[in-house]
Amino acid sequence: MTTPDDTVTTGGSLGEQKVLAERYALGEVLGSGGIGVVHRSIDLRLDRPVAIKVLRPDAVEDETARARLRHEALSAASVGHPGVAQVFDVVEDDGTSFIVMQLIEGRTLSEHLREHGTMTPAEVTQLVRGVAEALDAAHRVGVVHRDLKPGNIMLTESGRAVLVDFGIARSQASDPLTATGVLIGTAEYMSPEQAAGRSATPRSDLYSLGVVAHRCLSGTSPFRRDSAVSTAVAHLQDEPPTLDGSVPAPLAALIGDLLEKDPEARPGSAAEVVRRTSDTADAEPATLVAQVPLPGVVTARRTRDRRWPVRALVALVAVAALVGAGFLLLGGGEEVPDVVGLSVTDAEARLAESGATAKTESVDVPKTEAGRVVAQTPEQGAEVSDEPIVLSVASGQVEVVPEDLVGRTEAEATSVLTDLGLQVRRSEVPRDSGIGDVVAVDPAGRVDVGSTVTLSVAVAQPESVATAPANASDASSGPAAGTGPGKSKNPPAAKGKGKKK
Repeated sequence: MTTPDDTVTTGGSLGEQKVLAERYALGEVLGSGGIGVVHRSIDLRLDRPVAIKVLRPDAVEDETARARLRHEALSAASVGHPGVAQVFDVVEDDGTSFIVMQLIEGRTLSEHLREHGTMTPAEVTQLVRGVAEALDAAHRVGVVHRDLKPGNIMLTESGRAVLVDFGIARSQASDPLTATGVLIGTAEYMSPEQAAGRSATPRSDLYSLGVVAHRCLSGTSPFRRDSAVSTAVAHLQDEPPTLDGSVPAPLAALIGDLLEKDPEARPGSAAEVVRRTSDTADAEPATLVAQVPLPGVVTARRTRDRRWPVRALVALVAVAALVGAGFLLLGGGEEVPDVVGLSVTDAEARLAESGATAKTESVDVPKTEAGRVVAQTPEQGAEVSDEPIVLSVASGQVEVVPEDLVGRTEAEATSVLTDLGLQVRRSEVPRDSGIGDVVAVDPAGRVDVGSTVTLSVAVAQPESVATAPANASDASSGPAAGTGPGKSKNPPAAKGKGKKK
């Protein structure tokens, strides 16, 4: 598990922050890429915020992983477009490898979608245009992103889209880094050719952009299935669900073209996509009839796709072979790790390493300290997706309910409180009845685990004390003679007493 505290340092520390290369102070974890963890950081020399992607400790000794990190930096740096996060530095120093990048203030598209569900056609048009402009700049210098998805698209405070994470981007220099026939990308957003194990091209990025746009409009990833393999197969053989009739026809047609199974049937370039977004900007929403694809589009698609099913069948066999050989290396195929029992901070960091995000809910759990994860949904082994992992986190408190304790025996009530992780103190209250039963509880309501609760327990009233006799000899004598009914209480004088001798 990688957390800021686990990161190897070369120049000491700044308070509780780790400092890399005597210059970069690591802060909170922002997310995770394919081979590293991204931190909000500070460039101490230039006194500016940056984002730093640190290679995971388990990958530091892997030359291929280090080569990928270097290639990611070179790929992003070669683009030089405001729609691509700038790279300031790449460092391999004293066993630590990391990239220093522009810190994009904003949120990922996946975070935006989790909060809002969908986007308006106008917002999607703006998004598609911005991403296509960035892709056009990348494609012009020979860089194919290969992992375009909502988690890799940042939305700035002004609404501009910025591409991040070129960790598996392809260029001529990166070809040796990937074995032939290996599936690279995120299952929900990869192109059919990637799902079939073939090389990605610029048009593969355009397909992924179409999937993203469809997800933004419909609220659901169009090809998501129960597993990474079935999702990859859906890209090969299933048509996307029809978009709602409120989507303008030009935008629906553009997305339909982006989602063509055959790469040759998609728009020829990202620049063409940018041009076509201008046709959708002022378009009126399509009528309900537009829920059925336009006749011209259907005819053209059927004509262009006629040979694709044959290729798709071949691709399905390829997918099955790749899976059987253990070569299914999907970015989105990572499994959700088991984080139950960890602190919420460690759990969130571990999920970030797997590309997952977390959402927490507070729960009362007996005998459990505050901030400890007691359950997660989905559980370990599920596939990582854009949906957050719900973590049930112990509140550190439990509920003491007087109605459940008053009237019980002291032993029963003590057992209940002990099971909640509470200490018990006994207080006695004299009563005429209910001896041994609990008559009051303090405190009541929500209390901290480990705190003390006082049980007031009924005890018998003390017996009345008789008046003490005048002297001990009287007290020791038995009952006086002649004190029975009708007799004098004064005893008779001793025989011969008072007579003269």
